[in-house]
Amino acid sequence: MRFHHEVKEDSVYALSIAKSGVRMHEVNCVPFDPNNLPKQVALSEQERHSQCGGIHRNLGELEGQGMSMADSAGPAFQSLAGQLPLILDRPVIDRTGLTGRFDVHLRWASDQPTGDSLGQPATGGAKPSPDMSGHSIFTALQEQLGLKLEASKGPVEKFVIDHAERPDEN
Repeated sequence: MRFHHEVKEDSVYALSIAKSGVRMHEVNCVPFDPNNLPKQVALSEQERHSQCGGIHRNLGELEGQGMSMADSAGPAFQSLAGQLPLILDRPVIDRTGLTGRFDVHLRWASDQPTGDSLGQPATGGAKPSPDMSGHSIFTALQEQLGLKLEASKGPVEKFVIDHAERPDEN
């Protein structure tokens, strides 16, 4: 198979700061680097709190320690703009201008599983608990984090298959 990457203009969501202002707590932490794991197995309490990148995504809920806003600040799975496309129907472009890392606690009403931290479908299919916000993810982002998503056009990286053949039988 031969393929190449192309960047084309397509539908995206633009993530920006809401008029109410940012409602997240900025943290000072060391990003998790999967290529440079700590040599010691047990981290001290202080080291555990200085590490960021722990993300939990469940039905109608997203929590992240030390999340950046954009992919360029670290691996995509550690950024809010990298997590939202796993929940929404299109890519998210960061236009917040925020360069720090934030603790993110977001809850919204959802009747669809959002998947696990690797983007795999969630199991169980349970309905959201009654204590979750009755708002859409768009409203929850504004009210809880001070961010807004707007439909827009922007650059989207796509894979284009140039040629494909059936494999030979071995």
